[in-house]
Amino acid sequence: MAPITTISSLPPELLSSIFLFTVSHSPLYELHSRSSRTSFVLSHVSRYFRVVAHSLPPLWDNILVNPGLLSPLKDPAALLEHVLGLSSAYGRRGITFSWRVSIIKTNPLHMSVLRSLFVLLLAHSHLWRSAELELPVDIAPLLARVRGRVDKLEELNLACYSNSVGVVTGFEGARALKKLGLLGSGFRMAFPKESVRWIVDRRQGLGAAELEVEDMPQLERLESIEWSTRIGEEIRLEGLRSMIVSDAAFSGTLVVPSLTELTLRPNRHGDSDLQGALRAVEASGCALRTFTATPNAFLLPILDLSPSLEELNLSFSAWQNDHASVVRQVFARMAQEPRFLPRLERLAINRCERPIIGGGEDAECFLGSGFMDMLSTRTRSGSALKSVTIDVWGMVSRECWGEEKLKRLRSFREGGLDLCLRANDFGESKRFI
Repeated sequence: MAPITTISSLPPELLSSIFLFTVSHSPLYELHSRSSRTSFVLSHVSRYFRVVAHSLPPLWDNILVNPGLLSPLKDPAALLEHVLGLSSAYGRRGITFSWRVSIIKTNPLHMSVLRSLFVLLLAHSHLWRSAELELPVDIAPLLARVRGRVDKLEELNLACYSNSVGVVTGFEGARALKKLGLLGSGFRMAFPKESVRWIVDRRQGLGAAELEVEDMPQLERLESIEWSTRIGEEIRLEGLRSMIVSDAAFSGTLVVPSLTELTLRPNRHGDSDLQGALRAVEASGCALRTFTATPNAFLLPILDLSPSLEELNLSFSAWQNDHASVVRQVFARMAQEPRFLPRLERLAINRCERPIIGGGEDAECFLGSGFMDMLSTRTRSGSALKSVTIDVWGMVSRECWGEEKLKRLRSFREGGLDLCLRANDFGESKRFI
């Protein structure tokens, strides 16, 4: 009879793989949930399991702290201190944690527990590598205590929704900080601008509009709702590669020679001021590879300046009369001019607020002869085009498309083109191709 092999006799390399797989589906060590304390359970099976578990930093350095759910526990502060001790001893890479205040109670006992837990986290700030903080106004000023202690911090995501918080301080010395995320309203943030490479700024109000990106020499990615340049102002960002911004970013002159990805958020009218973006592309001489916007008359000049473009996303949040004309022109030039967008691999048209499928001039701009000619030319010529996706709001009955047209469209798919045509009318969504 073959010898029986128990799990305790497995080599440490194999047992480590099993442990890592076990926690991969729930990477956060959720203090408030017994079922998610997988690392703790594994380390208490046997001495051998504990040695292996303690040798794996990913089991200990990713913590979720939700003080609202921790409060009912017998001694939440002792539990948090114990887990932080384990992270300190076995994490090695530094601590990654999320502080999420999903339940806010105004009674003094709850606020006392919340404050004591936060103070414990601050005491271990010298170990922070990545931090996600949702801050009630009462504890935001406590962050000043981390000043000079966050040398390891590489990523910080901070949310604060109180207008009474002016400037969040404490992170001025975080020289390793590479990614900064800001969410909320009415607050400013003090941080070392020379090291940041990626900013995701979803604040609303003056603090976001006055983000001083010109003082960030390492900045590579910028996502902002309200950041703006001033008329007559020129800002040069040599290393910026990716932008997700609104029209206001192009009120002044923006020079971004390394820019390869540009997404313009639609304004309150459901449109994009592409004239400002065109000025930036012309002034920068950048080689866009990905471009997302609501099109208007300035789209084609931008595309003419972007022969390296690989992905084009035309997004309509509110359909306007000139949209059909612009889209027709794009299709026509793709069909007739091989040198127009020669490297384009992915084309997507998304969202319309009025039915456009099923007849009429608007339907023709997507599914008329120009669209068919573009697909036929680009697939026959062996161009770079690999994927075309049209996802719109409109009628979903099969008769709207026509069986002959569907048959021809399916032939493009059979020829290797990843073609997807989908429509929905709020009550039903259907993929036709």
